[in-house]
Amino acid sequence: MTSIRTVRSILVAATLVVVGFVGASEASTISVSPASQTIAPGATTSVDIVLSGLTANEVIGAFSVVVSFNNTILDGVSFVNDPGQKMGSKALACNAGAGPGPCDVSAGFAPGNNAPLDLFYNADLVSTSAQLKALQDGSFILASVSLKGLTEGLSPVTLGFQPAFGTFLSDYDGNPISLTSITVRNGSICVDDPQTPGDRCAAQTAVPEPATLSLLGAGLAAAVARRRRKGSKA
Repeated sequence: MTSIRTVRSILVAATLVVVGFVGASEASTISVSPASQTIAPGATTSVDIVLSGLTANEVIGAFSVVVSFNNTILDGVSFVNDPGQKMGSKALACNAGAGPGPCDVSAGFAPGNNAPLDLFYNADLVSTSAQLKALQDGSFILASVSLKGLTEGLSPVTLGFQPAFGTFLSDYDGNPISLTSITVRNGSICVDDPQTPGDRCAAQTAVPEPATLSLLGAGLAAAVARRRRKGSKA
């Protein structure tokens, strides 16, 4: 049986994406929500990675996002891709013999539950484009991430991309959707002991990072398209 990490390695090797950063324009937004929050040392909290601003004709078939944070302040606990099942059923279709469903090829947290968290997720093969559009309806949560406070301090929670992929979205058929830019809004988590003098959260802010991602190549998109064609022949 082919493992998720084996499948991911194959897809990575087949991917070539050229990413360019130029001036931002209005498009979809991928954001950390809540943008800022404060927790005590030892406490666990969660953030959602939210996609919003989809137009009436846009349906998401795949996403790839990397989440970074300060490993001395926060520890990774867990993550769930597509918690609202807006990209179809939850079967792991990328495993041999698993049956139709989404393909989750996320690498997860770095060793030791450290940053970065690598997310890589494809919609299922069963739902039609119209069905996914009805589920997604302009915005939805791409992933929910749980983090634990280790020591006092302010940690950014930032969204980035793998050099091989870039942060990008694919449509139902595996093609880059018709967006020339994506606005990224990062967040932050302050770990502060209320019993300790001093406010470690005074400088806490969420800094938006507009970015234009030129989708000149799309290995993940191609992988989605291959899965679509395979599913149509089944």
